[in-house]
Parts: sequence; C-alpha cells; structure tokens
Amino acid sequence: SPRDIFFFSMLQDGPRGLELITAPVDEHVDDPTTYGIDWDVADDPTLMHHHLLQNPQEWEDHNPFAPGLETLSKVPCDAPDSPFSAEQIEYLDRELAVVVDTTSRSMNVRKLVWQEAFRICNTLYQ
Repeated sequence: SPRDIFFFSMLQDGPRGLELITAPVDEHVDDPTTYGIDWDVADDPTLMHHHLLQNPQEWEDHNPFAPGLETLSKVPCDAPDSPFSAEQIEYLDRELAVVVDTTSRSMNVRKLVWQEAFRICNTLYQ
C-alpha cells in the first residue's frame, strides 16, 4: 500500500522534510545606507555611461535589470475563432454591461463577470 511504501522508505532513506532550519546570523550594520543601490549614481547618465564602458560584462543583453528595448518586435497575431457571431458578441457585451461592472479590477467582480457571461452564453444556445 502507499502507506507501507512511505513508511519503509522513511526507514531506508531517512526522514524527509524535517531538516533543521538554522537561524540567520544577527549581524550588526553600522550604516545601512552603505548597502544597496546608490540612486544618485544610477540616475546620472554620465556616470552610468562611464560605468558601463568600463564594465561591459555587467550590462549584458540577458541582464534582467537592463532597460527595455527601444523598439519592440512586431508579432502579428490572428484573432482566435469564436463560436459566436459578431451580433452575439455585441449582445453578450451589452448584457454584461447591464448586469456587472466589466471595468472593475476586483477579482470578485471579475468572477461574477465570468459567471454572468456563462449564464448569458447558455441562453444563446437554448
């Protein structure tokens, strides 16, 4: 049984998930502002240009903190096929707007939007 497999595996391989978690060393920091980012330098384009010229390895293309691309790639996407006609989609949009606030960012309201949309879609096929 799965319980026996687990039990005998614990005997053979030792317990898992019970590792001792060591507390971090409490290190006294004299001046916490000396750690981290110097925002004055980061905001100065002259200093950053000099820094990047002298340290090119620190600003490679795969750096997640690098600024975004100046031009974005064009990715053409075809609209997905819909089982509804254009009139049915307009009807669905109108009915949803009457019942719920479709512009709300509340997750509870968004859940309600989906529930109402499902109810309206069911009425379209009855």
